[in-house]
Amino acid sequence: MLKNLANGFIYLPYVWLFTGLFWLKNGHKIMAVLVAIACLIACIYRSPHVSLDAIKGRLCHPFVLLILIYTVFAIASYTSYGYSSREMRALIATCVLLVFVPLDWTRCKAWLAPLLIVSSVGALVYLLINVHILHLGRASWSINAIPFATYCAALALLAGGGLLTAQNRQQKIFFAISFCLSVIAVFYSQTRGIWLALGVALVILFANQFRHLRVSRQTFIVVAITGVLALTLIGPKVSQRYQQTVKEYQAIQGGNYNTSIGLRFQMWQAAVKLAPISPILGHGDDHANQLRAMHQADQVSSHLIRFNPAHYHNQFLDKLVKGGGVGLGLLITLLLLPVWLSRGQPQHKLALCLSALFALASLTDVPFNHPQIAYLYFIVMAILLIGANEKSPVGSGPKRQEASHA
Repeated sequence: MLKNLANGFIYLPYVWLFTGLFWLKNGHKIMAVLVAIACLIACIYRSPHVSLDAIKGRLCHPFVLLILIYTVFAIASYTSYGYSSREMRALIATCVLLVFVPLDWTRCKAWLAPLLIVSSVGALVYLLINVHILHLGRASWSINAIPFATYCAALALLAGGGLLTAQNRQQKIFFAISFCLSVIAVFYSQTRGIWLALGVALVILFANQFRHLRVSRQTFIVVAITGVLALTLIGPKVSQRYQQTVKEYQAIQGGNYNTSIGLRFQMWQAAVKLAPISPILGHGDDHANQLRAMHQADQVSSHLIRFNPAHYHNQFLDKLVKGGGVGLGLLITLLLLPVWLSRGQPQHKLALCLSALFALASLTDVPFNHPQIAYLYFIVMAILLIGANEKSPVGSGPKRQEASHA
């Protein structure tokens, strides 16, 4: 009994990753506490995953090693010229989790279908409460709308991968419901950049799959009903967002860049001008002073200075400005390495889709600046790349399990 309770606490960070991390404003702080508790319990109960040999093996894994290097860079930057403290704490907690807490792919697969149901239902309920009950605009949500939409898009990809590889009817129904609800949540968030990113990722995921996909009558009915519900819910939102996009485009054509899209153009232009000033290590927190200096030289608009951007709404440019070529190189490697490491393995397509999602999301936002997204990407990728070949610390299941798409 006590051992089962201990195992439950060990795996609690993974459950929180898909639920409370994105539902509560301070979910990322709770995540750090849960990671510490899980690691402590794993050490106390002498889990085989915290043996010296297991830790050495995990530290030598290219993906874990890259995250460790990224964390060292973040700490060094934070103590010298500035770095996001929230992102740094997420990196440190992730490193601890990957090194000391079991990455059990077998257990993750067993939990994935019901966990995605809870996650997708919770995500959609969160949106409906904020929009229709509290009548809050996107800027007033407890979680930033863009990373929340990225989270929902990741849920959709995991559910889609599960739907393609599920072996029984119940799992297929669970994955189908999760997929539809997650897609609805993405569109309901009215985040245009994630719409595009998810669309491309889904094309990659389902390419050449439809002719081999067998769907039961029950699954088809579930998907059809959910599809009708989706059109009812998201139709007006999509239309509203489309009309707003047309208006902003027309404003830009008229020379007015003081719109959502126009401000992004201004931030990208400013980032391109700032990057060459400190190309190796970037400006860190001094980027704001550099931006004001550009304004005094009439190189950026007064409206952009009043907007006072904390970042440049493009992860690649933002890393280049704040972390220089070193920071940008680490970011690109983090996105590409999982695709390379998973080549030839069954989970390759899902790793490719997730990398594509976060890479495309990085074109119009800074997903990795948000600790929730940093946790999500690093841990899910680690499960795909490392946990697929890890032995389960509990139970009597097989020592090796072949990885699947989800």
